[in-house]
Amino acid sequence: MFGKHYVSLSQDEDAAEKGPFQHTIRQTSWQTGAVLLLSLSLLTSLALNVHSYIRLHHVSRPDRFETKFAGLSYDVPKTIEYHSRFNNPNRTEEDAAWNSELVDQTTLVVALDDSFTESRGVLHSMRWPWDSKKGVYTLNSAHELHCLHLLRTTVNQAYDGESPKWPRKHSAHCLEYILQSIMCNADDTPLYQGLLHRNRHVDHPLGGLGDTRQCRDWTKLQTWAKEHSACYDPLHRENDTDLPEIERYKFCPDGSKPWEKQLSSG
Repeated sequence: MFGKHYVSLSQDEDAAEKGPFQHTIRQTSWQTGAVLLLSLSLLTSLALNVHSYIRLHHVSRPDRFETKFAGLSYDVPKTIEYHSRFNNPNRTEEDAAWNSELVDQTTLVVALDDSFTESRGVLHSMRWPWDSKKGVYTLNSAHELHCLHLLRTTVNQAYDGESPKWPRKHSAHCLEYILQSIMCNADDTPLYQGLLHRNRHVDHPLGGLGDTRQCRDWTKLQTWAKEHSACYDPLHRENDTDLPEIERYKFCPDGSKPWEKQLSSG
């Protein structure tokens, strides 16, 4: 059927004839695997590079991070100064600065909805009198300001030869609290030293004078706090110590009267 010159192939010869085709399949599979492995390696390397870039970018740009409460970022440049209205040889003017709304800790007492605080991992707080779904919170900055006011009063009384208004235990608490805040924030801003820049013609150079550092927006924090105000009366009023506690929640900065809504619904 195949002619007289047909020679039957042995199994080995048959395999030899098929060998190139089979080898081609094996070679193609190997090449495909190599390409896939190389692609996977490149994708892994790219992912690691992107992760490193994002991490380094955020480390070098802290303003990219927003606080999870008021949404604050380190996006406000401030010149480092050591003499302002809060450090004034004129005590009357200095007192006026420290008594201004800019550093009034009572504006930083807020009423926050439970859903808001729970979603951010904050523990429940005492109930706001005008809405049982809200808790009353003192912002950390308010506590720090309270301690600064207390320590300033104590220092002034000491220099004036007066007996301290606050017990030592309270002052010690404030010192520790400010220390904790300093360590928590761990500000790594470098302050230059020596008779340089704005320190060139002074007797006692002050670290970093005239340099710039990135800060959070204080007025933005105050605005956010007022929008969520607990309407709480100043913490240490001098003239109405007998004011019932419930009445202290009737000082809303926007003039609103949430207690009237509660009374009407009740």
